[in-house]
Amino acid sequence: MVKIKRTTLKYPDQLTVPVKACKNPLNARVPGSKSLTNRALIAAALCLEDVELKGPLKSEDTELAFEALAKLGVCIECDNDSWHVKGGGLKSIQPNTQLYLGNAGTAVRFLTSVLSTKNLQCSVTGSERMLERPIELLTGALNDLGANIQSDNKNGCLPLTILPSVLKGGEVSISGKVSSQYFSGLMMAAPLALNKSVIKVSDKWLSLPYIEMTHKMLQSFGLEMELGADTISIPGGQQYSSPGTYSIEPDATAATYPLALGVLHGTPVSLEGLGAQSLQGDVRFAEVMEMMGCELSWAKQKISLNPPERLKSIETDLNDIPDAAMTIVTLACVAEGVSRFTGLSNLAFKECDRLKALECELNKMGAKVQANADGFVIEGVPIKELKGAEIHTYDDHRMAMCLALLGTIVPDTVIYDPSCVKKTYPNFWDDLTNWLN
Repeated sequence: MVKIKRTTLKYPDQLTVPVKACKNPLNARVPGSKSLTNRALIAAALCLEDVELKGPLKSEDTELAFEALAKLGVCIECDNDSWHVKGGGLKSIQPNTQLYLGNAGTAVRFLTSVLSTKNLQCSVTGSERMLERPIELLTGALNDLGANIQSDNKNGCLPLTILPSVLKGGEVSISGKVSSQYFSGLMMAAPLALNKSVIKVSDKWLSLPYIEMTHKMLQSFGLEMELGADTISIPGGQQYSSPGTYSIEPDATAATYPLALGVLHGTPVSLEGLGAQSLQGDVRFAEVMEMMGCELSWAKQKISLNPPERLKSIETDLNDIPDAAMTIVTLACVAEGVSRFTGLSNLAFKECDRLKALECELNKMGAKVQANADGFVIEGVPIKELKGAEIHTYDDHRMAMCLALLGTIVPDTVIYDPSCVKKTYPNFWDDLTNWLN
């Protein structure tokens, strides 16, 4: 029996960001990692034995994955801060199952991949925006390995129909410039193929830390693979095995918000639960803050930042941390000098075109942001030159959270559709208010 209480929000259509000086040192902890939760949840469903997931994120994205697995016959029970996944659930999938996954890109890509190994027919669809987001590089690679996946509208996007087939394995080569999740999906499916698979990046890895995170997580579930300079070699005929209990770290991308808040308000800030040994690449955000003038210290389960009087501008490639890059771009608006960020072309293919959206909304507040095909050029301005504005979020959770940070130091900042944070951080607005106290 599956038990889950869906996330509900009581926020209005628009929200005025609270403005309050954050003078005391800030200590924060954020919810579990969305990336790890969805990877581990699907991995647990593929095990023959039970798995306990400790500290999973409860948000719209993870709940959609949860409900899809329930529809596929997986029994999951919630108990306080744990999800208990019964073993062997994906052995009993009903034919012609239809799955709706909203705007949950990780769930779409990972489930499409593993379901292609099950020799059954089912369909996968999502929200209006998800129907516009490309997935043909992934489905094409899976088909080359023996799957039979069709785009119903023949445009390389959802909805998809997965037809009965056997994943045989083999060698595929795909671009790494669109989404690291394509590689992670292949890494989750290929161990279940009959034979060895070799996955090659045809140009350069995008967000390599996410691929490395998938690798380490899959090792915890008993799978073998070798991650090379430009290939991933995966033996076939493997089986997911239960680690017993799998603990999920706090979300490193969500952690950028309290860290950035402390930097904006000029107060020391500490983030609990994440440290130098984190599986998540977005902890590199703290290193970028050090480049911009912050004093940084690491502990095993703690990151601490002491901000400078004013941030310094920098020039750097943020290819490996595109989600955290949005927070960095926001902070660069008040840095001294001109910042240049590259390696961010994939932001155009996210929940919205984040390149154009960030340029538009930040400039409404008096920032000087110029987006290009690969990133941003930002001329920092003094905080006193910023102004309040009506901020549109494009149904993008990260747009709401990044722009809200500036709103805490600029009066009359109004965020439209604040409930969009439910995708990955349902309690963000409450936490933001608490951080300011």
